[in-house]
Amino acid sequence: MHDQDALNAILAGKWGELEPGWNQMPYLFQYSSWQDSPFTEDVFNQLINNPDIIHFSTKDKPWHNSCNHPDKDLFFNTLIIQFGLIGMLNKLKKKKGKSGWLFYTTFIIW
Repeated sequence: MHDQDALNAILAGKWGELEPGWNQMPYLFQYSSWQDSPFTEDVFNQLINNPDIIHFSTKDKPWHNSCNHPDKDLFFNTLIIQFGLIGMLNKLKKKKGKSGWLFYTTFIIW
């Protein structure tokens, strides 16, 4: 990514590595267990069960029908909570638009 190249050049030697939990990426779910992954058991379990940030970094985004990420509904739940869309969504029936967005009239708030 071009913006990351620029940041790497500007911040060379002036950055620190974040813990893996701050960047759960979809490739993680390709591993059948922590033993097949590059992570320790503790880190792997944290990434799977309690990530700090879920990074939808592949072409399949939560609003695409092709997205099979196990936590994609968290994206919509967060959108609903953060942007106050609860009232609007309660009025909608299950409806799929041309953009591929899928709105649900029921959802889980964690």
